[in-house]
Amino acid sequence: MSQKREKIGGYFNFTERQHVYLLPEAIEVDQIDGYDVSRRRVFLNEVELVTLHRQRRWASAMLLGAVGGLFLVPGVIMTFSVQGDARFIGLLIFCLMALPFLVPAVWMVAMPSVVLSVMGPRTKAVMRFSSFNRRAEQTCDRLVKAVTTAQHHGPTTPT
Repeated sequence: MSQKREKIGGYFNFTERQHVYLLPEAIEVDQIDGYDVSRRRVFLNEVELVTLHRQRRWASAMLLGAVGGLFLVPGVIMTFSVQGDARFIGLLIFCLMALPFLVPAVWMVAMPSVVLSVMGPRTKAVMRFSSFNRRAEQTCDRLVKAVTTAQHHGPTTPT
């Protein structure tokens, strides 16, 4: 019989996907790396640390900026080497081609992601919230409450 899982977040990058679920007694992480799927748990009564912090995605922003720059360089060269109205049309075309890369790069630098981490003795669960700070704070409060409840009302030892 399967337990009821509620998805509370995830962490996605270029090579892997992590989906984080809340169970009555644990936080479950499904990590998908290509075709391999692994599942691990952080039990609520073993949680040692819950952190909430902001993180800028510099590597992704630099990669997108570099690709956008590759589109801008020919436009700038065309602006200085061609005479007449063609140079402004060329620059406009190359700027429009660079725009889908430069706008997300600026967004990643200007608006940091909110990262929520739950760490246990053997494993951890990480969730990234793009720009939904309120949702991240609500999820953090909910997890802290569940951890506190599990650690205070955990299994009792008979005396």
